[in-house]
Amino acid sequence: SLAADTLTSRQWQSLLRSAGYYAFQQDWAYGEASMRLGGRCTRLVISRRQQPVALAQYQLRRFAGRLMLALCLRGPVLLDPMASEQDRI
Repeated sequence: SLAADTLTSRQWQSLLRSAGYYAFQQDWAYGEASMRLGGRCTRLVISRRQQPVALAQYQLRRFAGRLMLALCLRGPVLLDPMASEQDRI
């Protein structure tokens, strides 16, 4: 299942740290900086059996007036990269 913008910054960062490695573009502070510069950001939690399995922070950018582009820079972040392929489906 997908849930958008449901975590606090502390919860988001805690889950990111549990992944071991993640790109700074997925850090909460990166999204906050983008929003302070006029951008939009949304953060998704992807869950399986009510357990988070991945995080994805999207930068939303408007082009040509009405066209919206969602960029997931260097993401998503898998929270258990050692999970088997079957577990990730």
